[in-house]
Amino acid sequence: MANKRPPVIFNELEKPKGKNAILRSPAEIAADNELIDEGFETVQDFKNSINQENKISGNQENAARKAEQEKAAIRASYPKATYRLSPEAVEAIEDIKRIIRRKYKGKILLEEVVEEAVLAAYRDLTENGDSSFLVNKFSGNQENKIS
Repeated sequence: MANKRPPVIFNELEKPKGKNAILRSPAEIAADNELIDEGFETVQDFKNSINQENKISGNQENAARKAEQEKAAIRASYPKATYRLSPEAVEAIEDIKRIIRRKYKGKILLEEVVEEAVLAAYRDLTENGDSSFLVNKFSGNQENKIS
């Protein structure tokens, strides 16, 4: 039979120093003192206040998630259409999505990018008429064309 190992005993852990403390660094003690200075009687009071803040932000996240789901449900009811786009246009859409996600922390769908671009082109055509970029690009009139 194998020899039993003697139990390991840490004498410094046997009798807590301070309120139920095991070992506390000077930084932990300073942090606790700062909390007390801020008006929290115990560390647990501080943790409870953090938990309350997390509940509030959690409710906001749930509301945002619900709004996104409602938006997706509305979008699903839109008529579906298929168009052939050049590889450059598809790459541009992906770049737009990537830039908005990384730089501006926004979320956007391919459909939303295309929808906004089409509506912007339509507004330009109705507001600017002969000088709109679509007329300049696709007009049979040579004087309106720009390269």
